[in-house]
Amino acid sequence: MSESSAEPGFLENIGFVITYKCQIACPHCVLEAGPHRKEEMKNEDVVAWMRQAASYRNGKIKAVCFTGGEPFYDLRKLRQLSMAAVDYGMVPTAVTNAFWAGNMKKALETLDSVPALRVISISTDEHHQAQIPFDRVKFAVQAAQELGVNCRVTVCTEDEDAREYQELLKLLRKVVDDEKIDTVVTFPAGRALIKLDSGKWNMTSEVPRGACAAAHTPVVFPDGRVLACVGPVIDLRCSHPLLLGNLREEPLDRILDAAEMNLVLHVLRVWGPERLLRLLEERGFGGSLPQRFVKNSICNLCYSIMSDSTLVAALADLDRDPELVQKTAYARQYYLDEIHDDISRGMFSNRKDREDLQGS
Repeated sequence: MSESSAEPGFLENIGFVITYKCQIACPHCVLEAGPHRKEEMKNEDVVAWMRQAASYRNGKIKAVCFTGGEPFYDLRKLRQLSMAAVDYGMVPTAVTNAFWAGNMKKALETLDSVPALRVISISTDEHHQAQIPFDRVKFAVQAAQELGVNCRVTVCTEDEDAREYQELLKLLRKVVDDEKIDTVVTFPAGRALIKLDSGKWNMTSEVPRGACAAAHTPVVFPDGRVLACVGPVIDLRCSHPLLLGNLREEPLDRILDAAEMNLVLHVLRVWGPERLLRLLEERGFGGSLPQRFVKNSICNLCYSIMSDSTLVAALADLDRDPELVQKTAYARQYYLDEIHDDISRGMFSNRKDREDLQGS
């Protein structure tokens, strides 16, 4: 991780969706996880892929995140994989809905049974709480605090002005510091396309702005696919720039090296999907672009672009714009403090170029 940020840098963390199984089937779940799902990673596959991750660029990848589905669904599996991550010199973390924290004693016993875990991220929202009461979140947070496990909480909502969301934040702030609470605005994708009323979302014509903070961490799925983030694009089965490759077809180092040169990915990381929208407008695709957006959801805009085959084909042509390639590479250095020999050659270096970047 960079010293200037609590977030891992690009390719310093990798995620593994080790199971699609979950005790509940939330209506907003992009992965469409639930009790009926059977897909999961074989331990030997995870270990082999972690071995590749550990050797990438002499230890560049420093952490492994186990997600799903519900990783705590199979404690033995989670324990074995997290210990393997430590053996490879990486920090194991996990995402969970805290179903296992029925009381304080049970929460402590469960979390203590996976001693290699150093970080957990707890997911909760009005949909989770329909079946997983808030007390379980509270017990899981308190158990993590007592055992010295770093803990964050992620809350999904369709509308940040919704009463249910605001009430949940009040409860969370009593048990966890505000800076450890993350909010994700959902939108119609995955199960939400059919399970949630479209009227729940706060729609606007204002284009959502902001860089993508999720695209620094590639995520591996049981079928071997590697995606640039764990956002809603995982719901798309078509080809798009955030589908980085497949570990059943090529090694991880080749996939990640290609990600270093993925222009669309880095435009998202530096400026966000609004920049892609503007670039497509400039190239004459205004009639194909979305006009309505879920308020404050950059994922909604990204998903809309990546799900349109015409726009995806247009994005591929961005690589032919040498000015954009150079400006994006320099922006990675300027804003994100990322320097890579292959992309740093020929970067803008004079004062005028710096001023152009700052004004963009």
